[in-house]
Amino acid sequence: MKNRSLILTLILSFLILSLNAQKLEFYQGNDNKYGFRDKKGKIVIPAVYDEYYSFSKKGLAKVKKDGKWGLINTQGSEVIPIKFDEIFEENSYYLSFVGKKQDYYYIGLYSVWTLSGEQVFPLEFCEYKAEVDGNLLLKKGDKWGLLNKKGALLVDFNYDRLINFNKGIARVVVGGQYGYINKKQEVVIPIKYEHLSEINNGVIITKLNDKNGIINIKGKVILEPSYDLIFRFYDKLAIVILNDKYGFINTKGQIVIPLIYDDIETFTKAYAPVVYKGKYGFIDVKNNRYRMGDFDYVESFTYEYFLTFNGSLVDSYPDSGYYGALNSKLEEVIPCIYKGELMLDELEEFGIMNFEQKGKYGLLKESGIVLPTDYDEYIDVYELNYSGFVLIVKGGKKGIINKEIEFVLPCEYDEIGDVTEFDRIGFINVEKEGKNGVINKNGEFVLPCKFDNQIEVEDVMDSYFTVVKMNGKWGLINSSFEMLTPCDYDGIEQYDYDYPYIIVYKDKKVGFLNPEGKLMLPCNYSDIGFGLFQDNYRYTWTEKDGKYGVVGLDGTVVAKCIYDKVDLVEFDEEKLIKVSLKGQTLFLNYKGEQVDNEEE
Repeated sequence: MKNRSLILTLILSFLILSLNAQKLEFYQGNDNKYGFRDKKGKIVIPAVYDEYYSFSKKGLAKVKKDGKWGLINTQGSEVIPIKFDEIFEENSYYLSFVGKKQDYYYIGLYSVWTLSGEQVFPLEFCEYKAEVDGNLLLKKGDKWGLLNKKGALLVDFNYDRLINFNKGIARVVVGGQYGYINKKQEVVIPIKYEHLSEINNGVIITKLNDKNGIINIKGKVILEPSYDLIFRFYDKLAIVILNDKYGFINTKGQIVIPLIYDDIETFTKAYAPVVYKGKYGFIDVKNNRYRMGDFDYVESFTYEYFLTFNGSLVDSYPDSGYYGALNSKLEEVIPCIYKGELMLDELEEFGIMNFEQKGKYGLLKESGIVLPTDYDEYIDVYELNYSGFVLIVKGGKKGIINKEIEFVLPCEYDEIGDVTEFDRIGFINVEKEGKNGVINKNGEFVLPCKFDNQIEVEDVMDSYFTVVKMNGKWGLINSSFEMLTPCDYDGIEQYDYDYPYIIVYKDKKVGFLNPEGKLMLPCNYSDIGFGLFQDNYRYTWTEKDGKYGVVGLDGTVVAKCIYDKVDLVEFDEEKLIKVSLKGQTLFLNYKGEQVDNEEE
């Protein structure tokens, strides 16, 4: 019962800490210092910190003060003293550090703390490595040990090198010799080898007296060290070399492919490339040979394709010649006729690839050429596959093709917008001979290529209207790329989209449109008091030939421009227009009729 009560108390304490941590938020006080307050604004922790991190679920926050880091709890108490140069969270621990950072490395000492702020080890470690299973490798002096995620020292600091546990055993190095230990720190594979591999296909490759052999994970010798080199096992087969001859063995140490080859590669599905008596070809796991001498060079390029080459070699690698490809069944899918190296990784992933001839690029499938090598730049097959479109360049001119390798836009344009966003947006701007337009995904022009200014497609679609320029004159288009107003104006000022007008200029005169692009007031005026419209007035003054008048927001002329001065005034909530004419003050109503009124 006592144990159960203790557990419930601990759980309740953790929940309270978590809730408190969630309730606290930072605030900035005087002198750019930070503290924490609750959601009601009550200050819980004063603003005394230079930097901060949010509270963890365990109710701890990393803070910096006077150039040093530490951890505080939700009451502001220091759980890890604020005296360290850095604090890291790694796996199930905090690591506090004292020292200096040089490039990307920290040179100094670490101490270890739990995530609850309890110190596990003092300041004595010079290096650490966080393992994926939650364990922590620590270096003390020049020796390594291992701390598990529960805070227990799993391996003492006895080893020059320590590689984490796998299948219950860990690789260790002492005095340049390798062995394995178990979790009881018992030596299960003697520390006597020049090298030991990681566990691979259930076995370990050994090196002793400069020869390679095989043991199992219990240390039992499967194959005495007898080969010059044993490569990593794949599907229980490994390449071996002895006296410059290559073959294969299995995990039992038995020879599967005799050591008669000058070179050999790992099996890709059913076949492995080999060199035999100076000729390139392939073998199967029964050592049957195929296509020997058909090509001057072959290699396993991807899981599905072998690269082939005919031409001259330098240091056993292709230099000058022609490339092709076989599939995993050794069928020729790309004839060996292409001068540039083939991008077979693209072919495997996307079913199509770039190929190069004399510095020009095209596209190739197993069925043959789908786009000839007429293009100036590498064609981004990845982008073509994922966005559905890609930019191509020919003779310095740009175009677009789609995933079906159909031309959406021929290579006739000087500039094209961001093709990577074409599929998402559905439209793209293009430029030809200094003129701009917009096309849709079918290659149809929704806005002809006639405009002087570049058209930002996404901005147009997000706006009620956009200013465009044609032959030096300005007009408006809407979000559907339709012309609201023809390009007849010398200038257009949009101001804010919330304003109920658009200012237009023509022949040094001003007028205005409504937001739908309809002309409300022709460009007959030298000036208009738009500031009153911005202040929500329905009427404003106009100026023409030095005289003033009044117009409404709907374009109605209330008073012609015959007055020396115009003021919009209000008496006892009665809206009037105060005008001056030849020194006389008059009042007009909003029909333009003269009325009697006296200024209070």
